[in-house]
Amino acid sequence: MGSYLLVLYLVSKLFYIANVVSQLFVLNRVLGMTYSTFGIDMIKYVTSPSSIFSKISSLTFILNA
Repeated sequence: MGSYLLVLYLVSKLFYIANVVSQLFVLNRVLGMTYSTFGIDMIKYVTSPSSIFSKISSLTFILNA
């Protein structure tokens, strides 16, 4: 019985992994964007010197005493 439960557990985990991979493929296909490297591409965009993303901001406080 123990080996049956172990095999059942491992098969369910394989189904979970297959579900995640298939959802990534469907998401890439439907939306036309590569979501498998989205985080890495965003980090490269933010850290690139030619990006438009604001790296320096200025905030001025006016205090009325």
